[in-house]
Amino acid sequence: MKNLLLIVSALLLLPLFTPAQTQREYFRENYLRYHDHIYTPNIKTPLLYREGWELGQARLVLGGTDKLLLEFDDLDGGNRNYLYTVIHCSPDWLPSPLDVNQYLDGYYEDRIEDYAYSYNTLQPYTHYNLRFPNERFGIRLSGNYLLVVFPEDKREEPVLSLRFWVVDPKVKITGEVKRPVVIEDKDEKQQLLFRIKTGTFPIINPYQNLKVIIRQNGRWDNMISNLQPLLVKGDELDYTHDAGNIFFAGNEYRHADLKSVKTPGDRVRKIEPGEPSYDIILANDERRQFKVYITEEDINGRFVVRTTDGTDPSTEADYVWVHFTLPYFPLAADGNIFLSGALTRWQLGKENRMTYNFERKAYELKLFLKQGYYNYAYLFLENGAVQADHARIEGNHHETENEYTIYVYYQAPGNEYQELIAVETIKSR
Repeated sequence: MKNLLLIVSALLLLPLFTPAQTQREYFRENYLRYHDHIYTPNIKTPLLYREGWELGQARLVLGGTDKLLLEFDDLDGGNRNYLYTVIHCSPDWLPSPLDVNQYLDGYYEDRIEDYAYSYNTLQPYTHYNLRFPNERFGIRLSGNYLLVVFPEDKREEPVLSLRFWVVDPKVKITGEVKRPVVIEDKDEKQQLLFRIKTGTFPIINPYQNLKVIIRQNGRWDNMISNLQPLLVKGDELDYTHDAGNIFFAGNEYRHADLKSVKTPGDRVRKIEPGEPSYDIILANDERRQFKVYITEEDINGRFVVRTTDGTDPSTEADYVWVHFTLPYFPLAADGNIFLSGALTRWQLGKENRMTYNFERKAYELKLFLKQGYYNYAYLFLENGAVQADHARIEGNHHETENEYTIYVYYQAPGNEYQELIAVETIKSR
């Protein structure tokens, strides 16, 4: 009976979970992306994290007792029947060849049943919560996963997709962040030196079957992948490269305190009544490219939902229009400036691309955000480039505190998929 339910569910969901490869599908607003994406404007403030670790990664240990917590708001209000499922993906975030019953234990889809209406807010919304794995929905295999949320009455139209990881720890990673040895890199970059200890776990042909990926904080555009070990000796794989594991260090993230609409928080210049909620005008930012590095505590580009105007931020935090301004002259004709961080899902797209105001000689952006405490940075993307430049506006300083997360994948001979056998986060200080 259980297998029958899985097959029926898979058939019902087939249009949604067929990879969008054609040009026609690509230009559909709601075609399924295999990355973090909001498909409809009514969905706001999606958060996915390990329960109890609000600022941590969305990551589970296979077979462990921890749960992931999904939260999001629907500005349309009311109570809509939302369902969810997950898709097993490759390290490159493409759907793996596995059948659903190979990586899921239980139903292929399940309903999000926990919701609450906003209280005392100018912008009404319904807040949804999901806690998983649960008794109806379990995960059998390690690897990359895409969580997809969709309405019950429109299965082919997702509203939200978010990435998460399930790790089956079989090897250990040790490492440290150092100043590069190359003279021209010493002031602006950081070098991640690490080793993988395999112990008794057999790694056959690590140069071909092992895949290592490194991410800096939450960014996706500058991650390093396909690293080869410098040396294999016994049960140790050495990745202490002189040149391969180097990142521009960036700067500490900027911040904005939006916890109150009654009293201006840090870096808030003015609060004005607006539609449908308040307008919060932040103090003008400034270019830091040539400024001396200043140590400042940050949360590495993340944000937390908080309000001092109520007791439960999930349902009592309001939505506000937040105005960002970066004086900049002349116009950067060779590219675009983006507001980056978890508040824009680390994307470089039209929603967070800043607009140039010729009268004010400044770049501007207005975002509809839930009250809280936010980190952010300004990134410059040159025309035709894929990786954004931190130096043009923020500057690069080797002293900057960064987090580097190492993901190790292994595909044993005969396996259909790549296991995630280790994840480790190493801080620069």
